Amino acid sequence: MILRNSTRNRGRIATTTAVCCFRLTAAFLTITSVILVAAAGCRTTCNEDWSISADSPGGQFSARAHQDFCESAVGPAGTREDTFVDITTKHRSKNVATVLIPWGTWTRSSDMTVRWLNDTTLEVSVPNHTLFDRQISSYNGISIHARYIDDNPPDRAEWIKRIKARMGGSYVPEPDERKRH
Repeated sequence: MILRNSTRNRGRIATTTAVCCFRLTAAFLTITSVILVAAAGCRTTCNEDWSISADSPGGQFSARAHQDFCESAVGPAGTREDTFVDITTKHRSKNVATVLIPWGTWTRSSDMTVRWLNDTTLEVSVPNHTLFDRQISSYNGISIHARYIDDNPPDRAEWIKRIKARMGGSYVPEPDERKRH
């Protein structure tokens, strides 16, 4: 008798567990669907805060640094400022390559300069407290150099250490594009 009850109880437990799993799976799929539909409806609106540009001496290329302020429909959590340095081939204005994505404790256009040293060398000056999410050293025959304004490597290293600590030590910049190919 005990054996039959145990078998019957195990069957009930298995059935109850299967029903609970099915209900949880259905609830999870419903919630996931709602989130995906809501996210699809969210739009991000970006406006350019500032831009600076310089044409290469021969006029074949243009370099442009700009900062975009983006807001999303999800509120302050989706707000961000992104700074980019792009190179454009003058005769093909749609051919734009983002060669640097610097960020740091600065936001003014006057904190950054873009200048051509010659037809094949671009220098981008940034404040000492700057990291790069992307830093490509050469593009289409152009050497790209980042120069720190008021360069102070020990101070920058200490600042980077504090940034990494805030991020849980997880900051990893995008590798140089040349190393990917």
